[in-house]
Amino acid sequence: MRNEELDLELQRLRTLIEQTSNATSDLNLVSHWGRYLCVMVAGFLEQGIQTIYQDFATRSAHPRVARYVSRRLRRVRNPNAEEFLQTAGHFDNQWRLDLQEFFSRDARPKEAINSIMSLRNNIAHGGNASIAPNTVRDYLEQSVQALEFIEDQCYE
Repeated sequence: MRNEELDLELQRLRTLIEQTSNATSDLNLVSHWGRYLCVMVAGFLEQGIQTIYQDFATRSAHPRVARYVSRRLRRVRNPNAEEFLQTAGHFDNQWRLDLQEFFSRDARPKEAINSIMSLRNNIAHGGNASIAPNTVRDYLEQSVQALEFIEDQCYE
């Protein structure tokens, strides 16, 4: 990731996932760790999309415009793949089309984003979601591909 803060958080998440994957053989604890990691990854994706576009606005626009964009981006909550597309489209319709094409070429990043957000909502509302840390790791790695694609768009 180009953004240093996001890259550090990504490394922290990867380390935490690896540590929890090998921490215990107690299936109940593994399930709890999986839910916790799912919530953490969802937060990372939410923060990631906001930060990438905020960085773009800060580099590209007058400070007043960048401040406005920053405030609007705070409304992006629980961003599923459709919210990723809508947000891209608010900046540039071609970015939306390109991101849509990216999701069409390989559905895994889109499915990972949607799965993480759906599970987080289920967990947050007291649902009985179950996810293994290894699955969370796979979802994280797939989702990061989408964030990196968006970053590349913002640096063209």
